[in-house]
Amino acid sequence: MAVEFLCSVHGTLIYFDGANNRLRHGNGPGVPRNAGLMTEDGISWLVCRVGSEWRRLDGLNNAGHIGLAAPVTAPLRFRGQRQPNDLLSLEANGVWLCAEADGTVTLARQTLGPWETFCPITEAECDFLNEIGGQSWVASGGGLVANPGDVIHGIGIETEFRARIGMLYLPIRDLLAARHRRFRGGWSVVYDHWKVEYLTPFRPLIYMIAYGKQEIFETLSLLLESLREFGQYSGDILIFTDRNLDQLQP
Repeated sequence: MAVEFLCSVHGTLIYFDGANNRLRHGNGPGVPRNAGLMTEDGISWLVCRVGSEWRRLDGLNNAGHIGLAAPVTAPLRFRGQRQPNDLLSLEANGVWLCAEADGTVTLARQTLGPWETFCPITEAECDFLNEIGGQSWVASGGGLVANPGDVIHGIGIETEFRARIGMLYLPIRDLLAARHRRFRGGWSVVYDHWKVEYLTPFRPLIYMIAYGKQEIFETLSLLLESLREFGQYSGDILIFTDRNLDQLQP
């Protein structure tokens, strides 16, 4: 059975905290993709990755935290309730799965609300998000969508099941649908039902020529420092010079 990963209304991904044996949710590069949902014949199980296998999360403590349980524990089965925009809520034992504000995931809520709603994401969709979030792009309007790690101009998942491409905000499903709109060298996204944004890889070409007097290399040093500190440039630079690497390194 395929595993679907769960994105919360907080813009976070549900993952398994093995050190504390409980589900949590978070975002950022340190969050592992190791917990999700398996469904068969209308019945769902929360699972976590242990080595190369997926194991069911059947443990439930008094605080409503979910984790691995002993082999004799009764299975923790969920009933999914579909919500608008392909969202999903999960109920078991008369209560709802909830992504709490403190980063924990509990099964204790009597009322269904935004925190009890999730966006299922397939593994292929997760791979696509990692791919486009791992480099920088140039939009068709000429703007730079800078990645990785740029929380203002980059690509990311926001709250309320929305996504961001630079300064463009759109439903997360519109961004995920862009996985099927690739072209040679880039991809496109449709938003507001009819508008289209094309994105191609940002591949700057920077080369410099420096030879002769020491003043030339002092100027080169200032230029490189300016690119790094003010331009936030972290790519490659090709230097043509009459000095070897040991002489140029300082």
